[in-house]
Amino acid sequence: MQLPIYHINAFSREKNGGNPAGVVVLPEHAQPEKEMLQRIATKEQLPVISYLKPIAGGFDLRWFAPVSELPLCGHGTLAAAHYLWESGILAPSEPARFHTPVGWIAVNPHQDGFMEINFPAHSYTPGTLPASLATAFGLGRPATSTTATSAANTPLAVFISEGRYILEFPNEASVRNYQPDWASLTQHRVVITARANPGSDYDFVSRYFHATSGNPEDWVTGSSHCMLTPYWAKRLGKNELTALQVSSRGGLLRLRLVGDRVWIAGQALSTGEGVVEY
Repeated sequence: MQLPIYHINAFSREKNGGNPAGVVVLPEHAQPEKEMLQRIATKEQLPVISYLKPIAGGFDLRWFAPVSELPLCGHGTLAAAHYLWESGILAPSEPARFHTPVGWIAVNPHQDGFMEINFPAHSYTPGTLPASLATAFGLGRPATSTTATSAANTPLAVFISEGRYILEFPNEASVRNYQPDWASLTQHRVVITARANPGSDYDFVSRYFHATSGNPEDWVTGSSHCMLTPYWAKRLGKNELTALQVSSRGGLLRLRLVGDRVWIAGQALSTGEGVVEY
């Protein structure tokens, strides 16, 4: 059986911006095996495939990267909601409700074209980098020409959250200009972040490296902002923030910390469609 796949850029309205996702709507009666869903995601080689299936109260939603199923995916959720509104399955003012591996998630449409996701906030604790990462980021021993890490890129602080290492860099330029040491990053998930330049209309920047998912650098990541939002809310003393993920494609996120939840708002753009074998 062939099913349509809809290609959508999340967290951007630019053709070459944001994070691409594929949205596949499964028949209501379908009971697909995980191996089949993974096989499609591996073949398509998009950062994520979002599988939707109608259920009572909304839609079942699962996210698959090229090498594994994901426990949480912000850009895949945004893309799924965008498809439901653009296709007319949901009315323009109707919230999208998804049953996911982390429970029910709501996405609300805004009149300015943004969509807002409600995710759980993630806690963080001070951490220590393993030896390979410590060397790559100039900690523990002097950097050499092979580690290619200057003092400007040496983290000010290291935290751990949901299996990710979170590194605060000295300034925005050091995040934008960082050249990854891919050999050291192969087995680890690392977020680097910094306060925005003075006078910017956004509050902080970040990049996210996770070669273990099949994509060495994620272009825009909703789930990492479940930790970055409470972190920068505390550092900057405010619960409403704007962030840029400064990858090669880039994306804008509007963020709100409300209790133990993070509201993440972004835009999306449909870029085409195709078919997959189911």
